[in-house]
Amino acid sequence: MASENGNGPSGGGISRLWRRLRMNPALAWGCEISPAGVTLARWNGSSSGASAAAWRPLAAGAVEVSPLRENLLRPEDVRQALAGCLESLGRSDALHSSPRTLDLALVIPDQAARVFFVSFDEFPRKPAQAIPLIRWKLKKSVPFDIDASTISYQAIRQLTEWEVLVVVSPETIIRQYELLAESLGLRPRFVTLSTLGSLGLVPAAEDASQDSRVQPSQASCLVAKYSPPWLTTTILYAGSVRLFRTVPIGAGGGAEAAPDSLQEILEAIHPSVAYFQDNFGQPLDRAYLCGLGDYGGRVADSLSSELNLPTRPLLSEPAPAVAGWDAPQAERHMAALLGISRVRRRG
Repeated sequence: MASENGNGPSGGGISRLWRRLRMNPALAWGCEISPAGVTLARWNGSSSGASAAAWRPLAAGAVEVSPLRENLLRPEDVRQALAGCLESLGRSDALHSSPRTLDLALVIPDQAARVFFVSFDEFPRKPAQAIPLIRWKLKKSVPFDIDASTISYQAIRQLTEWEVLVVVSPETIIRQYELLAESLGLRPRFVTLSTLGSLGLVPAAEDASQDSRVQPSQASCLVAKYSPPWLTTTILYAGSVRLFRTVPIGAGGGAEAAPDSLQEILEAIHPSVAYFQDNFGQPLDRAYLCGLGDYGGRVADSLSSELNLPTRPLLSEPAPAVAGWDAPQAERHMAALLGISRVRRRG
């Protein structure tokens, strides 16, 4: 994904979102910070899996995610959690003024940024020209100062116009997360949103459709990732993100969904499916679910029976065993890190 320091518009392929990461194929560590806790993973050198992972939970209120205000409300608690993960994975040296920094990918919550889809008749190829144009286009659409924000984008050329996916977040929010990592001798080389990171687990386009009538270049899928209390639905078509939508699930906005939230989940997914059918004139080929726990089977059954949409878990292999995790937690907290690792190895 291009940014102030990235590359220009590209014609397609979800791998384009990872251009900056692929420039650092030796990156061997990843960290995700969420309201629920901190995850740290060490990746295998020759495969896309994680050789080890550590997790430390956070008390409610330590991290409250928004692009409108400070996210790390108790930064020392978050710092101690990350330090505990480092010690668990044998990197306590990073805590004691080691001159050697540890490069890593940093994953932050979806709600720390805003995602937009905008159209242009003409679009510059150079980020130095594209970024000001995007700022002008979105100036009245974002609820914060876009001139003091970090912008990344992916531009796709259509028949008569450019369609541009834009991720924008205040620089102060991004730096909060980066500075915390840097205080422990870590150097974030790549920062992304949790669900965007998870998209690396989606099979390549040629494997995404079981229907032989669907051309690989036109394969489509929906990804639904649940990180309580938020559900993010994303649609990929022809290898590019075409929808990104996050909604709260469950009453009260707590850490877990209410027991009767199944209908809320389905009501959050169905509009995304309808959007794709209405705007692209064809049904989705498949859906992938992540972190839904006991809801997963019932959501899959509903999508299959009501929408004729084949559904499978986003994680095709078990996540690394970590004390204190059940299966849904492992999916939620490892999907992005495993997705980034997979794309890193493809590079």
